[in-house]
Amino acid sequence: MLWIGASSTGGKIGPVYSQAFDPDPTVVRTVLTSDAAAKLTDEQVAEFQAALTAEGVTSLTIPSGILNLFSGYGAVGASPDGFDQLRNPSEGMVYPFPAETSAGWMYVYVLMDPTQKLGSGMLGLNDAALRTDDGRVIWLIGPADALSGATGPDQSPAPDQTDTGSDTPADETSGEDPDG
Repeated sequence: MLWIGASSTGGKIGPVYSQAFDPDPTVVRTVLTSDAAAKLTDEQVAEFQAALTAEGVTSLTIPSGILNLFSGYGAVGASPDGFDQLRNPSEGMVYPFPAETSAGWMYVYVLMDPTQKLGSGMLGLNDAALRTDDGRVIWLIGPADALSGATGPDQSPAPDQTDTGSDTPADETSGEDPDG
């Protein structure tokens, strides 16, 4: 019975959640929760699409069906660590899915709201994102502000270039008395 349920849901994942990456704002809104859809602007969708295009992504498809999803996970590789910590749990549940894009296989993240179901029976989304090959995450709406009307896309910050990797203060290694 579990396999039957997983198979029917797995068949919907690709066609439903791929719509979050459509260039048409009307299509994108059909997979969002009512709050997220009401606050999403056409400009946010255009900015998101421009950011995807800058990464070479002009088309994106999440595979349909359990077997195709498993094949997609195999093609994209291991799920990045910490994906479940990308957003505040109060915003929803983050799930990674493989996506075949015009730039190759990549991970996409969907921020599902367990309290709202779509007409398809799938959970509504509060946000969606693409994880680039270099580890940046491009959000449609934006972290921590998915329902506050913040503009997207949000680019994850680059690593701190000033970190030397040493946790030892200079005065402890010099042998000098720091007090004088």
